[in-house]
Amino acid sequence: MAETLLAEGVSADRTTGLAEAAAGSVARARLLAADPAFLGRRDAWHSVPDRLDGSGASVAVLVNELRELIDAAQTPLEARHREEIEALTEREEAFGTRGSGRRELGERQKREVRRHRDDELRFGLATLSRAYLARVGLLAENLSAEVLSSGAEAFLSATERITAATGDLVRNPNETLLLQALLLDLPSADALAEALRAVGVDLE
Repeated sequence: MAETLLAEGVSADRTTGLAEAAAGSVARARLLAADPAFLGRRDAWHSVPDRLDGSGASVAVLVNELRELIDAAQTPLEARHREEIEALTEREEAFGTRGSGRRELGERQKREVRRHRDDELRFGLATLSRAYLARVGLLAENLSAEVLSSGAEAFLSATERITAATGDLVRNPNETLLLQALLLDLPSADALAEALRAVGVDLE
């Protein structure tokens, strides 16, 4: 996929991140390549561990922000849908409503919205998982094997919970409840730092 993006004029420093975010979909990679807010959404998901503090209030704020970012990413799709409906309305005014395909158009647009939100959630959860894995890598660079084992366990367990939440997306769950339950169950970066300080390790 990176080669395809390069051939289409995407700069080399962006292809890896786009390929990861697109999860194998060239069409989504092209969409993200033209999306100026993509990097902001990626950074927002990546910062979640640093912003968790164990409170429900912080989780509520984070979930609202993440869902607003998903909503904003949906804006171009909604604009295209409005154009399609306007074009259909013009055809109906000219030729009548019989066989116009309005119901089929509505159903297709609903499917596209669901697919968009599913893609965005999968992208966000994958980014969040990589954020925890990156912290495991940081631990590996700084700690002995014994301390690493106790410290990394929490972050590796977090990736398992994120994977489970990603699997739940096939059931078309309530986004807010899914994200709130997940984030309440994830460790914060501060919590791990405290645990490490308890065994005499300070990475700061």
